[in-house]
Amino acid sequence: MKLKLFVFAILLGMFGIQSATAQKVKIKKGIIYVDKSEFLKYDDEFNNIALQKSDGTEFAVLKEYTFEKARKKDPNNPQDWRYGDTTTVRYYVITFTDFELEYETDLSLKKIYKAFYKYKLLDSESNISEENAKKIGSKISKEISGERPVVLLRG
Repeated sequence: MKLKLFVFAILLGMFGIQSATAQKVKIKKGIIYVDKSEFLKYDDEFNNIALQKSDGTEFAVLKEYTFEKARKKDPNNPQDWRYGDTTTVRYYVITFTDFELEYETDLSLKKIYKAFYKYKLLDSESNISEENAKKIGSKISKEISGERPVVLLRG
């Protein structure tokens, strides 16, 4: 009984530590908050999200793309027919305007912002770190556009 209680206490402590270190991202009215403090500003227009420093200077653009991809079917699942033949793939292309760097990712916007925060894209004076931007790219980038199906138009 004491062993079970001890194991339970350890698991509870590990969960508490993990939840205490996780950043909470809120997106409201053109401002991105991390742990209740302002992190970035943004301007959302036509599937383009322009990220801005606190002074309003644009430093990156996130473009959202989607495409339909054939879904792998599970022959062992009799209910598989309900899910359709295709799945929608959503991804973002992140382009930095201060320097030449661009990469693709299938992470959600909140996870992208968490990565920017975690790897210190902005320093204390709101300067963009090109080195950290490349580090973020190496962590979250994924080649997605190569998976897009090619459509031939004949006129």
